Amino acid sequence: MFTDPKYGKRIFITTDVQFAPETSMMAYYREADLIVHDCETMYKSGVHAHYDSLRTLPPEIKKKMALTHFQDNVLDDFDAWEKKAIDDGFIGFLHPGVIYDDMTFVKVSGRVGLPREEYRASGADAEGKEAADSKSA
Repeated sequence: MFTDPKYGKRIFITTDVQFAPETSMMAYYREADLIVHDCETMYKSGVHAHYDSLRTLPPEIKKKMALTHFQDNVLDDFDAWEKKAIDDGFIGFLHPGVIYDDMTFVKVSGRVGLPREEYRASGADAEGKEAADSKSA
């Protein structure tokens, strides 16, 4: 877990983590402002947490969880999986190749991020959205 210096958010990123809420994972889930969690969506390999298992988490945990590191079946029908994740209480799935310029991954005013080429073309710098927005002011 780390604290984003710009936004002061505590961000917990899992990598190759099995579903084990009975361990110290739940303490990290509760402490974090944002959770970026790996998520299997097809078979259960035992390497990653599976979507069906993550769905059993309390609503207050799921509402701050963005899902990543998923199988290709999500990309095959991303909109349907995204709707399912949101309906199940998650922030949603993070789309590969998208830069989330507000560092929260939370959809604000319909902006989920920009494809890398559009981000670069927007004139945004390391400061993100504010730099792009200030050019239009």
